[in-house]
Order: sequence, then C-alpha cells, then structure tokens
Amino acid sequence: MAGPGRRTRPRGSALLFSLGIVLLLGTLGATVLTLSLNEGEVGRRSAGWQRAFFLAEAGLDQALLSLRASPGWTGAAYTLLDTVDADKGGYAVDVDPPYEAGDSTLADATLRRVTASGYYPSNAAGNPPRQIEAIVQLAGSNFDYGLFANGDISLKSNAAIDSFDSRLGFYGGANRSSDGDVGSNAINAGTITLESNAKIKGDAIIGPGGNVSTGIVLGSQAQITGIKGTLTQTKTLTTPDFSGTCTTPLELDSNESLTLPGGTYQYTHVELKSNSSVLVSGSVTLYVNEQFKMDSNATFLTTCADCTIVIYVKGDPAHAGPAVELKSNSYLAAGSIPTRLKLVVGDDALTGAGSVELKSNAVVHGAVYAPLSDIKLDSNAKLYGAAIGRTIEIKSNAVVHYDRALQDGEGGGGGTQPRLKSWREL
Repeated sequence: MAGPGRRTRPRGSALLFSLGIVLLLGTLGATVLTLSLNEGEVGRRSAGWQRAFFLAEAGLDQALLSLRASPGWTGAAYTLLDTVDADKGGYAVDVDPPYEAGDSTLADATLRRVTASGYYPSNAAGNPPRQIEAIVQLAGSNFDYGLFANGDISLKSNAAIDSFDSRLGFYGGANRSSDGDVGSNAINAGTITLESNAKIKGDAIIGPGGNVSTGIVLGSQAQITGIKGTLTQTKTLTTPDFSGTCTTPLELDSNESLTLPGGTYQYTHVELKSNSSVLVSGSVTLYVNEQFKMDSNATFLTTCADCTIVIYVKGDPAHAGPAVELKSNSYLAAGSIPTRLKLVVGDDALTGAGSVELKSNAVVHGAVYAPLSDIKLDSNAKLYGAAIGRTIEIKSNAVVHYDRALQDGEGGGGGTQPRLKSWREL
C-alpha cells in the first residue's frame, strides 16, 4: 500500500506513451517514404518527358536528312531509337506542305510542315508524345554537302573540313562554323574513312541502307562533330552535257600573262606554265576538251568585282593525265568568292573523265562538280567551296572550307538543301 502523501502513476501509462511515440514515428516514416516515392516517380516522369523531347528532336533531324535526299518524303511511322531495346523509345514524323489558312492552295511549293513526335519509353497508350512542329524550306543546290561522292571518301592524317559563309566575308575569325558535311551514295565498308587526327566538322552520311558502324571508319583521334547517318534515297548526280566546240589551245609560257575579256571561249586544252597568269576582265565561260592545267605558281583570277568564271572540261579519255591539274602554289579564283567560280568536269557521253588534282599548296575558291572524276587534294592544298566527285581523297594537312552560300543554289542546281525556318513545341 502506498505511504501517506505519495502519488501513484496509473498503470500502463508508460506503455501508452511508448505506443504513441511509435505511432507518431511510424506516421512520419510513412509520410517521408510516400514523399520519397512520389518524388522518385515525379523524377522518373520528368526524365521520361525530357527524353521524349530529345526523341522528337531526333525525328526532326531525320526529317531534314530525308528531305535533303528526297523532297517528296512524307514522313515515317513509329521508329525505334534502338531496335534491340524497344524500351528506349522512338519517334514518328509527318511531313505536309503548308497551306494558307482557309485556302487549299499551296502557300509556297518549297515549304514543308514537319511534325515530329517523340515517345518514351514506347508509343503505347499512356505515354503521351512530346511534339515539335517545324517549317522547313527546300533550296535548290547540288552543293548541299561540302564533299559528296558516288564512291569512297577518305581524309588522311590531319586533313579537315569545316565551313564558312562567303556572304559574311572571307573565311576566318567568327566566320567559321561546323557545317562541313560529307556524304556518299556508297554503302561498302570504309565508305568514309578518317585517318589519325582527321576532322569532319559536320555530318558524315553514307548511302541508303548502309551500316554506319562499318561504313564510317575513324582512326586515332579522328573526329566527326555532327551525326553519322544514312541517306533515305540515293542522291542523283546528273552528268553535264559538254556543248563547246574546241579548235585551238590556250598556252602561256613561264612568266607570261594574258588578259581575257568577258565572253565564251573554246579550247582544245589550257596549259599555264609556272608563274604565268590569266586575268579575267569580265565574266567568262570556258569550254576545254582535253585538259585544264596550271603549273606551279600560275594564277587564273578576275580583276572585276562581280565577274564570274565557269570552266567546263570534257576530259577526253584518250588524253593521258588528269582532266584538271593544279600544281603546287597555283591559284584559281574569282575574287576569292566560291559562288562566283564553277569548275564542271565530264560529259554525259563518257563513263570517266580523268581525275581532278590539286597538288600541294594549290588553292581554289569555287565549286567543283565532277561526278565522273576522282578528286584528289594533296598535302596542304586548300579548297574554299565544295566538291562532288566519283571518289574523293583529301591528303594529310589538306583542308576544305565549305561555303554555305552554295546551299542556296549558287554554283549549281538540281539538289535540295532543307533549311529550318521556324519551330515550336506543340
């Protein structure tokens, strides 16, 4: 029995207090766990939503690539990002010509409306897409790549291609960019090969159905800054029709010079000996039957601000040697603006036209269209513009600076270069 003045605590109160603490801690723990699970789910959904947007961007990239090869391309059904792992999501693309509001007439035949939908982890019900709508314009030009060939393209050690825009001035400083795309219709192993330290500052694209992992080969420290992909359709390279009538040669001895007024000229061959020069005082078109040759330090230039030079070389197969040969330190340009000089080699009656060769330190500012020729740039040669050939070989330390102004139809026609005019997320 309790003594006088002593209070007793009700039995079980400590147990009830302990149970209360346990319940409180349990509730707090459950709340924290629920919040953690919810945050984890929100995080996963947010990551999945972001991945779906990236997949939509991948669909837009595919559309630009496909429209480049075929302006009639109308889109793609749901396409897996990874055919082995279907849970990595995919994209679908719809392409329509844009119409004026309330009018069934085409607003502009060169415009396309592209809607790219990205799905993650799949396009199953319950996985809403992220969608991008873009307006794309197709501009006509054969020179939508810095380098393009029907066959192999190789960049030897330290060779490189990048880009600039001659409408903004000469190459250099801020006028340098990474749109020096390289493409080929071929799909064999090693279609595009980069040896040690070679660089493509742009995309590398091989023919339809090609295997990118074997078709594009990179050596030690070689680099491609853009995408590696395949054409959806073979790029058509139309062979020119040589229409000149050539009866006499153009030959200059060493240190001799000639001023050539504007007009059209026909020559059996052109040969400029070392240190000789041709100065063009007006826009000219030359038709050359056999060979166009410039020896070391020879120059072929314009003296007027807006003059253009167009040189057609048939490349008679009976003639030994290259169809076009520019030896060391020779210089061919029209005001150093690539869009103002075009060198066209071959004829639709021929199956081959002889090679196009730029020897060491030779410089050309222009667009070279020679689908029947093997194009070779020797060490330290420089091409400002673009080149299309049967095969292309860029030797060590040679460089190509692709002029993006050629995308707008300057220097050639017949191809398409899609341009992204605007885009928005739906």
